[in-house]
Amino acid sequence: MQLLLANHTGDIICLQEEDTTFRYITPSIKNILGYEQSEFIGEKIFRIVHPEDFRTLKNFMVNKILKDKSKAAYSFRALHKKGHYVWLEFLTSPVYKNKKVKYFVTSARDITQWVLAKERIEKYQNSLQKLTNEIITIEEKQKKQIASNIHDHLSQSLVISKMKISDLKKEPSSGITNDDLKFIEDHISEALENSRKITSELSPPVLYQLGLIDALYWLTDDLETKHKIKFKLNTKNTTLKLSETKSIILYRSIQEVLTNAIKYAQANLITINIGTNKKQISIKVIDNGLGFDTNLLSTNNHHHKDTKGSGFGLFAVQERLKNINGTFTIASEINKGTTVEIKLPITE
Repeated sequence: MQLLLANHTGDIICLQEEDTTFRYITPSIKNILGYEQSEFIGEKIFRIVHPEDFRTLKNFMVNKILKDKSKAAYSFRALHKKGHYVWLEFLTSPVYKNKKVKYFVTSARDITQWVLAKERIEKYQNSLQKLTNEIITIEEKQKKQIASNIHDHLSQSLVISKMKISDLKKEPSSGITNDDLKFIEDHISEALENSRKITSELSPPVLYQLGLIDALYWLTDDLETKHKIKFKLNTKNTTLKLSETKSIILYRSIQEVLTNAIKYAQANLITINIGTNKKQISIKVIDNGLGFDTNLLSTNNHHHKDTKGSGFGLFAVQERLKNINGTFTIASEINKGTTVEIKLPITE
């Protein structure tokens, strides 16, 4: 019965001498590490241990198993026969004869998928933490910019107008001329224009009044004027029926992608193609800029690996789109530009 259990267990069970030489190992070694039983008999465990784990594993065996008689589990990377490493978690117990350690009985299981999943979660959590800090910084910068715009433009025009009215009130006998009225009118008009610009940048009214496509036409016209970059918006007479939440998320996502391209791609033409079918909305943003090596992108940094960038603009876009079941992909080639594609399923 013991042999039946040993031959059919999914974990590795082995008997080792004090110096870790294998005396017996279960056939499961084949499924987990790719070796035959015969390839391990007479061999030592340390020949397949990852170089970075060798010293700590040896210290654990000596200090915990032999001295402290620990029953704690320990994990390390073992070399698979095909050349890659597998994470193993093992428990081992010394077998004594005449009060001296004669053998070790060890059981080990493959925890590679668990370790990789844990690493992905840790990277993701780390990215979210950094993103939170980044958002706080951006919010403060935006507040500072809004305050500066109000102080430098809006407030200044209103203060000048108020001063002019105050001067005229002090000298009523001189009368109010057309030039005086024109002076006040111009400054009030300037204040109103600056007020409109500030509110439009914060939350474009056209997005809520006319929808996403008209808002994108407004946005690209505004960016074209500010940055002297040519924009092409191809909608193919597309009409999008989206909820307010989805419209806002898509608008902000495209705005971030365009801002990223303007800052880093050094493009002179950015094309936006919007299309739909029965299943999804597809939005492609194509620039003819510098491009970059997409291998430099990782799960926790969807941005150009560039010291000039914050590193989280496009990661934030991806997170936003996930909330509405959207997808976000990047294809790029150095000196040939970058294509960002956003897809959003159409739900009834």
